[in-house]
Amino acid sequence: MPISQTGYSKDIQGSYITKDPAASLAYSVDWSDWLPGSDTLSTSTFSQESVHTTANLTVGTAATVTGVTSSTISGGAEGQVYTVVNTVTTTNGLTDARRFKIRVEKRYT
Repeated sequence: MPISQTGYSKDIQGSYITKDPAASLAYSVDWSDWLPGSDTLSTSTFSQESVHTTANLTVGTAATVTGVTSSTISGGAEGQVYTVVNTVTTTNGLTDARRFKIRVEKRYT
């Protein structure tokens, strides 16, 4: 089963979300539809998979609430695209990972 991704857009390279360079926001992945039966998430980590020479993201500690994982992510350089990976392990020992991209661009009202 797929995972739910609210607020993300998709292109030919996968899911992405935009972020202002000054923003420090919680980004989340809903694993509820993926979890089999009564299995629950026991660990979750978020990390920046792509490395940039200009500026990297600051990725906070992951939190998990009822099948939804999240991490506060800040920083990044305008015009850069970063790949973030969320890796989870369940109480039954299953492990999976999902990647999404963060496009850093100035956001205007």
